[in-house]
Formats: sequence, structure tokens, C-alpha cells
Amino acid sequence: AFAGCAHAVGVSSGTDALQIAMMAEGIGRGDAVFLPAFTYTATAEVPLVLGATPVFVDVEAETFNIDIADLEARIAAVRKDGRLTPRAVVGVDLFGLPADWRAITAICAREGMFALDDAAQGFGAALHGKRLGAWGDAAALSFYPTKTLGAYGDGGALLTNDAARADLYRSL
Repeated sequence: AFAGCAHAVGVSSGTDALQIAMMAEGIGRGDAVFLPAFTYTATAEVPLVLGATPVFVDVEAETFNIDIADLEARIAAVRKDGRLTPRAVVGVDLFGLPADWRAITAICAREGMFALDDAAQGFGAALHGKRLGAWGDAAALSFYPTKTLGAYGDGGALLTNDAARADLYRSL
């Protein structure tokens, strides 16, 4: 309710939240997953574990969040090259500063890609009056003690407004 999402699925860590979300989308070999060049290692490790290819996107100097112009350029370059299929964008909200979710979700809708919000470092923040966690197709949270919503030990969650996705996340 706090994030404005219909479903929250508890998982063991933020890394598992990222992995379960991508597994549910069938992301794997031959797929490109776009993510900011400045992020925690798990954001890039998860696509690799699934056989996909992480594609690093430059970040904005002011926020360290994904640079939308470079995202557009890298998607176009991957499509032109033809070896990978653009499948997902992982927007990472850093230091409580939201990524440009209006632009990311518009790009993902236009390109037929999955929009995954890694809100582990920004949970609680809002963008245009809408809380982080409700912007993408899903949001991954980490409850590691150093995160904005920390636990005693570790934990994580997936947030979504899509009931079918939530059911699949629970199953996985």
C-alpha cells in the first residue's frame, strides 16, 4: 500500500528479487538487459546467471541514474547489430533519487521491453507524486541492513500491479 502496488511478494534478497522478475519474463540467452553503468554488481550478475547479456548505459552526472539519451542509443545499436534481442531495462534509483520512470516506461512500452525498477536504494521516494515501486512493470527491493528499508539480516520483495506476475513470482 505504501508504494501504491497491488502485490508484494517476499523473497530472500534483492538479488533474488531481480532474478525472479527476469526469470518470470523468460529472459535468457540471446537477450539484452539494459542497466546503468553505475550500480551494484547484482544488477549485472543476474542477467549473466540467466544467460542474457547486460548492456551498460551511461549515467547522468547529476544523479548517477540511467541516461535516457544513451539508453535510446544503446537499444538502437543492439537492434541494428542483430545478435541480441532487447528485452528489459533495469532502472536503478540511487541515493533516494528516482530514475526517469516516465521516459523508461515509455521506451519499454514502445520497444516491447520489460521495465524493472531496482528501488533498493530509493524505496520511499516519489516521482511526480507516484512512489517508487509502482512505476515499472515490477520493482525489486532489497532489505539488506544498508538499504533504505533494512532488515535484521537480509530479505527482499517484488512489487507489481499485475496479478499474473505476482502469482508467477510466488511460484518461482
